[in-house]
Amino acid sequence: MKRPATWPRHFAMTGRPLATSRPLHDLDQVRNFLSSAAPTAFIDLPWLPFYLALCFVFHPLIGFAAIAGAVVLIAITVTTDLLTRRSMKQRRLKHQPGAGWPTSTSATQKRFMFSAWVTG
Repeated sequence: MKRPATWPRHFAMTGRPLATSRPLHDLDQVRNFLSSAAPTAFIDLPWLPFYLALCFVFHPLIGFAAIAGAVVLIAITVTTDLLTRRSMKQRRLKHQPGAGWPTSTSATQKRFMFSAWVTG
């Protein structure tokens, strides 16, 4: 099987692999999402009206307390997102794949990387 000519050329010129060739990283992201609490929250979400109605059936104050708690949790979530959005974006850009690769290499190193990639 012949490799596309753009991959070794890009690697030889920049010293970094293409950012699009990251299937293991993508699979790891899917695994992390599925093992988090997010899928459970999506399953629990349709039951929220039933839960609130049941709280009001027990006592109206319990129902209002549940609604007030939900409003407080939503406010905390939105505030946290607004306060951390910029720092998370900077961190994501800092830790992009290939960030640790050298950005400048000598011509000999480029030729060696290109030949090793093509013949390998």
